[in-house]
Order: sequence, then C-alpha cells, then structure tokens
Amino acid sequence: MYELDISNNRFVGPFPQPILCLQDIKYIDLRFNDFEGELPSELFNKTLDAIFVNSNRFVSTIPENLGNSPASVIVLANNHFNGCIPRSIGQMDKTLNEFVLVNNNISGCLPDEIGKLSNIEVFDVSHNMLVGVLPNTFCELGKVEELSIANNKLTGYVSHSICSLPGLVNFTFSDNYFNVEEEGCVPKSRKNIDLNDERNCIPGRPKQKGESECNAVISKAVDCSKAQCGHPSTSSHSNNPPSQPQPNPTPPQEEDPHKEAPRERPRTPPLIRHSPPPPVHSPPPPPPPPHVNFPPPPVRLLPPPPVHSPPPPPPVHSPPPPVYSPPPPVHSPPPPVHSPPPPVYSPPPPVHSPPPPVHSPPPPVHSPPPPVHSPPPPPPVHSPPPPVHSPPPPVQSPPPPPVQSPPPPVRSPPPPPPTVSSPPPPEEEEDIILPPHFGSSYASPPPPIIAGY
Repeated sequence: MYELDISNNRFVGPFPQPILCLQDIKYIDLRFNDFEGELPSELFNKTLDAIFVNSNRFVSTIPENLGNSPASVIVLANNHFNGCIPRSIGQMDKTLNEFVLVNNNISGCLPDEIGKLSNIEVFDVSHNMLVGVLPNTFCELGKVEELSIANNKLTGYVSHSICSLPGLVNFTFSDNYFNVEEEGCVPKSRKNIDLNDERNCIPGRPKQKGESECNAVISKAVDCSKAQCGHPSTSSHSNNPPSQPQPNPTPPQEEDPHKEAPRERPRTPPLIRHSPPPPVHSPPPPPPPPHVNFPPPPVRLLPPPPVHSPPPPPPVHSPPPPVYSPPPPVHSPPPPVHSPPPPVYSPPPPVHSPPPPVHSPPPPVHSPPPPVHSPPPPPPVHSPPPPVHSPPPPVQSPPPPPVQSPPPPVRSPPPPPPTVSSPPPPEEEEDIILPPHFGSSYASPPPPIIAGY
C-alpha cells in the first residue's frame, strides 16, 4: 500500500499504530478526524512523501526527529501541539516544500535552522504563541512564496531582506508586536506582492495596537539565544526586536476537550391505535352519538328483533354493529359484567352479532323486570351494536353503566326513570313496527328520534 486516506471521518482514539507497520506507505492522510494523544516519533522515520494530520486533537510536542522525514509536505495545523519547533527541521532542506503549523499552541522562538529550507515554498506558522524576533536567516528562503507568521507575539523589526525575497508573493506578519518595518515592507509599496502589517505597534501606520498594549510586551525582551523551549528568559536590555516573555509554551498545553460525535436518536415508530378505526367505521354511528341516549337505542333495538335489525333503522347502526359486533362484544362483555343478569345473556349475543338480534328477545325477557318493555334489554343488545360505537351506546351504557350500567339495574329499582325512557320505546315500537319500509325509514326514523330526544 502506497497511500492511506481516511480523512473526513469521525475516527477517535490515539494515532493508529498499524499505519507504522506499512512498509511501502508514502502518503498518509488523517485529516478531519478526532484522533488524540501524542504523535509518534516513528512517523518521521518512515520514507513518507506527504503527512496530513491536521484538524484532529493531537496534544503533544512535535517529535525532535521531525527533520528525519523525507516528506515534501507536512501539515500539522488545527491541533493542540505545544512546545517549540524542533531545530532538526533544517535537515529537510532538500525535500521540504510545504510546512503548515497553523492554529496550535507552539511557543518559543523561531529556530535559525528554518533559514536552511532552501526549497520551501509555503511556510505558515500563524496563530500560535511564538515569541522573540525574526531570525536573520529568513532572508535565505529563496523559493518561499507564501510566508505567514501572523497572530503570534513576535517583536522587533521586519527586515527589507525578507520582504524582497525573489519568489515572495504573500507575506503576512499582522497581529504581532513589531515596532519597525523597513522600506519595502510597507503594504502597497511594491507590486506583485501582498503585504499585511495590521495590528502591530508600528508608528504612523493605520490599524495598529494601542500604546499600552504594545508597551506591555515590547518592554520585556526575549533573548532567544538563552531561551529554552517553552521558557524563554527575559533580558534586562531591550533592543528593537524585543519580544514577549510570555511564552510559557509548555504550560499552554491545553487538553483538548473531547467532542462527542453526534448520536442519532432512534426514532420511535408511531403508535397505531386500532380504536380510531372503529370510530372511523362508525360513520353510521355518528348518528349513534346522539343515540347515546338510551331511549333511541331501544327504539332501534325493537326493530332489530323483528327483522334482526340489520336492515331496519338499526341497520344504519345495526349493520355496522354486526360487522363490528365482534369488537362490540369485546366491549359488551364489560357491560354484561355490570348488568349482571341481562348482560350475562347479552354477551353471548354480542359474540354472535347476527344472533344478537335473534337473542334480543331473551334479553327482553330479562329486561322486562325493569321496564317490562323489552326495549331496555335490547339496549344492552343494541348497545353491542353501538359498541361498535360502544362509546355512543356503551359510552352511554358503559360509561353510564360503569357508573350507570348498574343504574340500568339501579333504574329497575327506580323504574320511573327507565320507564320514562322506556315508554317512548313502546310507542316507537308500534311506530317502528313498520320495519317493512326500513329501506325508506332507514335514515328518517332514527334521526327524528335522536333529534327529538
């Protein structure tokens, strides 16, 4: 294998060690993942041509054997590397073309060995915590095109020898603490080169830092010849290229907060309610809702006995019941539970939706005690049909039954109420005895009763 590219994923954990076992590997791309921990020094002992480990969570110093790598491109940007740039970087003078260390926690001074990179074309160490002055050796970067040292704590002056490098196209040294820029380094003073000196401490230049902010850093010089990586020493004598002693690179070791990869929440399947279907099927029952009134049901119940009430006015309600009577039975059994004697027999009828009409007579036999009019029992019998809309009748029977289902029996003791509701049924019985014309009476009889009731 010559190339390994696992970029733009969400891999986590330490640097994948198996990569180091690939003998012929030349190209490694781990960009845009969540790898963390230290960068193994063995990586720079391999004969790699390109190393991309940017945009991860690596937290360590850059291995001192960095210069052993024959790579032409090394990108370590957007991690949490700390410490100094290894001096061994000068050993890569024959091969290194691009070195990008943007947005890390690198501190200390820029090593003079950088000037040995005679083939470097892109050198970007912006957005770090580098201190001290620019090495004079930078003027030896004859092939550099992109040079960025912005957003650090560098001090001193910007030399004309750097700004006049033959291949230089872009030189960004903004947001530092330089207080002098030599001729030829002023933006727009030269053609074919982009210079940026904003946010420095250069007198007479626009968009510079405040005097107090500048003095806080410039007054403390950093002697890079004596400074140790991560702990630069401050010298009492401040020269033009003073730099900031703040570089506590080692301390800056900030452990990278672990970002949790977004987790997908399992979607709960929508619950399917079967109860709605019955109501849906009970479009006929919509009239039944009014039928919630017990009297109307009896009326419908009476017709059913004669013609089995499927076709008659009940048909409107009874046909559905037969069809859905099985479900009603499910609901009707409960009523039976509440209406001990009559319901006991009504359950069987509910079980047989067709039979219910046939058995409706028996229920009347039991219901007679209360109203003497079989209508009341039929309500239980017809309550099953409504059970389809069990809510309507049962709702009235069960709901009341649960609370008033006994009342039917309770009503039997106080027959007046039941009888009050039952008398209408008798009259209507006679009127409804006209089931022969149920086809026409189909919708008219029930509605009037409901509306009237």
